[in-house]
Amino acid sequence: MALQLWERRKDQGKYGSVGFHCYNHLLKADPDRKAKRASVMGPCIQAVTLTLLKKGQVQTDLFYRTTELFKKFPADLVFLREVLLKPFGVTDSQVNFHFANATAHPMYWVTLIPMQKEPITQLKLLKALDPYFYNWVVKWTARYLCDEFGRGIDKFSQACRVRDTSAKLIKDPDKLIAYLRKNHPGYRK
Repeated sequence: MALQLWERRKDQGKYGSVGFHCYNHLLKADPDRKAKRASVMGPCIQAVTLTLLKKGQVQTDLFYRTTELFKKFPADLVFLREVLLKPFGVTDSQVNFHFANATAHPMYWVTLIPMQKEPITQLKLLKALDPYFYNWVVKWTARYLCDEFGRGIDKFSQACRVRDTSAKLIKDPDKLIAYLRKNHPGYRK
């Protein structure tokens, strides 16, 4: 329906907007399998609004319930471009994001490493700015890169995928692994 309304809006060539919700599903997991960790809160992207502005310009607004900034949000950007906006023919749009909640989880900081020239320098900066978050980043990153700290993630499939992907994408991890071993804060229990 939103596609039909968008075509009509473009044909009229007048300012206006079209919106659609993202509730194609409520549960992320198969309810018959009764997954213990699967979200029951519905989709993270709640709705999308396309607004036709002057001279055919388009503005896109995405309304979020929540997102995780290191791993989930970048995937959302691809999903936005390749799935949500593609049928509308929107390729050049100002995009506004509206977040009710956003988190930066230390378990996903490792996904940024392949894009960093000096991850150890970034870790040192993080330590100076936020020692608590730094400790959790070191713990999670060590879980992925150092065998002796990998306890507990084997039963967590998402963490296993992050570990496996990190192992493939991080070039020359030896200095980083040595840093993690030297700076690991230990365990709580």
